[in-house]
Amino acid sequence: MNTTMTKNKTRTQGIASVNTGTAAVTKGGMAVLAGSSALVGIWATACMAIALVSSGPAELIRGWLGAVIG
Repeated sequence: MNTTMTKNKTRTQGIASVNTGTAAVTKGGMAVLAGSSALVGIWATACMAIALVSSGPAELIRGWLGAVIG
């Protein structure tokens, strides 16, 4: 039985990372989205507070039910 043995050489080279700016862009995008979400939440809270002060909780619930039920 003939058996042949081959030797494989593998070379590895240091490959420079191509996506170096991707992490910075991702962090910046996440910061923008988080800031936008915070502004929307603050705006919604302010609107609810103004609605409670201007018409009272009973009128607010009545208006909400009227909008949901129709």
